Amino acid sequence: MIQDLTSSIADVVQQTVLMMLGVDADVEEPGDTPKRATHFQVSGIVGVTGSIKGNIVINLPIDVARVMTGLIIRKELEQCTERDVTDCVGELTNIV
Repeated sequence: MIQDLTSSIADVVQQTVLMMLGVDADVEEPGDTPKRATHFQVSGIVGVTGSIKGNIVINLPIDVARVMTGLIIRKELEQCTERDVTDCVGELTNIV
């Protein structure tokens, strides 16, 4: 059951990124630690309650989060503020 849920969430993440940004997304297995440093990353977190409890975490390197933000709000990367990036990742997480 958990594997089915995890797979479904991964599909939704990929579909959302494709729909909103027009690009394909890779989804890592839950609990996997990216090979690169994590101190420059941005996370969106949504709590799940009900028969299954937990969190859905969308964790992105800051450079990826900035590119995504620029595509969504149609600004050059230099024009995207930290607030823009935070809001964008939060909205993408909420959509998922």
